[in-house]
Amino acid sequence: MDLKKEENLRISYQSMGIRDFSQYTLIKYPPPYYLIDQIIMKGTVSILGGVPGIGKSIIALSIIKSLLTGEPLWGRFQVFETGPVILVDEENPAHLLSERLQLIGIEENLSLHLLFSQGVRLDEESYFDAFMWKLEEVKPILVVIDSLIRVHRQNENDNTEMARVIEQIRRIANWGTTVLLIHHYKKGETPLIERFRGASEIIAGVDIQYALIRTRYSYLIFKSVKTRTVPLPPIKLRFEISNKKIEIISEDEMENE
Repeated sequence: MDLKKEENLRISYQSMGIRDFSQYTLIKYPPPYYLIDQIIMKGTVSILGGVPGIGKSIIALSIIKSLLTGEPLWGRFQVFETGPVILVDEENPAHLLSERLQLIGIEENLSLHLLFSQGVRLDEESYFDAFMWKLEEVKPILVVIDSLIRVHRQNENDNTEMARVIEQIRRIANWGTTVLLIHHYKKGETPLIERFRGASEIIAGVDIQYALIRTRYSYLIFKSVKTRTVPLPPIKLRFEISNKKIEIISEDEMENE
């Protein structure tokens, strides 16, 4: 091997950051930290799935509200950190999103930053770079993407193409924020972990998978299907929707009524 090639290999090896296991044992890694107790773990990529129209977007808005205001999520789960949130909504019409924001109680003075109906394409490098500039400006503690299928032009059923999309989303989290994706279930009665539309790489590439399912008693169940931490026990939820407000009531609150 000539000296130049050997030097290039040495530089490449050093740039990989490979360490002996003994070096890792000396590093004091922080324990997992939740933005919202048991629900939203800081620095992760989570995905919330369910059939179209079940209420995934409203659940996401309730999470956003808690992180903006510090109010316990669904009156039950403590918020440990508040801060700005970016909502990328390419799923819902602007007038519907505006109405939901008002009904759920997200006021104009709160630090919510919206990207909606703008043709967001995170798989296009120029658009992705612009989005990363926005992260630097806003410094959000959470980025919500509603829905995953609307922010790329890749083949949803192709593992290689969807791996590229998930890699871009992982880059967003690695910047220093937390990501919540909204995605749809396909038709059928397969196990929850298999119900997401599209390639298996979508689920393989996220840290936590949540499901929102409806029971025959009109309640909704919010549960973790895949997690890299402690599984979340199923949470029974009820939506109270009127022309004045949207309220999500958890099982504990219902028992005290």
